[in-house]
Amino acid sequence: ISLRHRVLDTPVDGPTVFTDASSATSQGVAVWQVPGGKWESKLITDSSASVQMLEARAVAVALHLWPQTPCNIVTDSAFVAKMLLRMGKEGQPNTAAATLLEEALVARSAPIAILHVRSHSEVPGFFTMGNDVADQAAGGQVYTLREARDLHSALHIGAKALARTCSIPITVAREVVQTCPHCNS
Repeated sequence: ISLRHRVLDTPVDGPTVFTDASSATSQGVAVWQVPGGKWESKLITDSSASVQMLEARAVAVALHLWPQTPCNIVTDSAFVAKMLLRMGKEGQPNTAAATLLEEALVARSAPIAILHVRSHSEVPGFFTMGNDVADQAAGGQVYTLREARDLHSALHIGAKALARTCSIPITVAREVVQTCPHCNS
């Protein structure tokens, strides 16, 4: 099977693995739920790696878990998701992260679905729950949108500081600041 046919953008029947990384702890993690509801994980630590490389390494760990079983890999890294979806196509990046992912993908005989979720989404469901478990396992503090709003209401910090402190996207932080009646009066 070519690399192009091993990476899908729609879910497959098989286990689902969630990945995440934290620059604060220099850790990446792959987590999955086993029968009975318990969560298992594999953690990697590398203080010299960028968060993008940690995200790629966490996905590579997930790719090695069940090489002969189709599986879903859920990541909040658009960087890694897009890179995997481009595998086997022209214009593929030639970076250490791309090489790592390609080698892990070549070692698989079964296809994977790579699914991107927005980090810290408040949309209820299995993907949000799994992403939160991965975020906690990577050592990142999980802030809900409500907690980010509460922090802003107490301190009235700017969007950049709010995004950095709460590990939320800058677009979400800007929305919190723009909807604050005190900051926009």
